[in-house]
Amino acid sequence: MVAKHLNASHSARKAFIAAETSEKIRHALRHKVRTTGRAFENGDKVYFKREEQKEWKRPATVIGKDGKTLILKYGSGIVQAHETQVQEIPYNFDKDAEEGRKALLDVLRHQRKERKEEKVSSKEKEIKAVVNPVENVVEDKDSDETDEEEDHTMEEEDNTTTGSTPKDTVMVRSIPEIGQKVRFQLNSSDEWQTVTVHSQAGKSTGKYSNWRNIEHAYQPLTGKVM
Repeated sequence: MVAKHLNASHSARKAFIAAETSEKIRHALRHKVRTTGRAFENGDKVYFKREEQKEWKRPATVIGKDGKTLILKYGSGIVQAHETQVQEIPYNFDKDAEEGRKALLDVLRHQRKERKEEKVSSKEKEIKAVVNPVENVVEDKDSDETDEEEDHTMEEEDNTTTGSTPKDTVMVRSIPEIGQKVRFQLNSSDEWQTVTVHSQAGKSTGKYSNWRNIEHAYQPLTGKVM
């Protein structure tokens, strides 16, 4: 008799638990509590559908969010859809590959531009730091009185020592003027080239006051005058 009551009590308990669980499930299904796990941001392109419809509509743009409800711009109208009725547009390999090709071409163009600029900079650095005037021997017409006195003193000392009478011209290095023809030589070449002085490269009172821009057959270059 006791066993019969225990079995009946156990059966009743199982039925009550099953009914309670079923009611919880039905209650949960009556509300949109399922989440997608995807955090939508403003500007995302998504598919959406109405609750009473089976077809997905696209494309819509996320422009806002109110709890679990997304505010979408669809065409010229504004619609609201729950997260469970919204999904992001699937990944498009072709579109991504096309964008990747464009990005790669941009990178390659930028690298070519940088290499070209480095080549020009390297070419300028190769200019030998000596630019000689075409007239290698010139008369010192611009020396002041002090220089003349020193030159005469040196000549007298040489005459006393050697008994010779050096005369004529003085070997000097002069800074070429704008428009003057000069010869220059690259460090990597033994050949001298004749060009025209284009302009002054640095400030007259600066570190590069003796530098000059010259017109080369290919492009303007900068050289230092000793």
